[in-house]
Amino acid sequence: MGQRQSHCYFGAIALAVLASHQEPETVPSEHAPVLVCCRYLENHPDQLNYQAALAADLPIGSGEVESAHRFIIQKRLKLPGAW
Repeated sequence: MGQRQSHCYFGAIALAVLASHQEPETVPSEHAPVLVCCRYLENHPDQLNYQAALAADLPIGSGEVESAHRFIIQKRLKLPGAW
């Protein structure tokens, strides 16, 4: 499977999984997060090409992002009077 085919394939899998949870087209976008996500994936299949991003040494939201959000939330919640 070629690189272009590979990321399109995984995008198609994501869309298939989301399809069973998708809101009707008549629901406004601000009340239809799954529909908005599906539209994004359909309109930006190139955004799923992680192999190319890694090859270009681009950040893909790995460990640093996940670690930072845990640290920042913990710091905020432990402030005096936060609860």
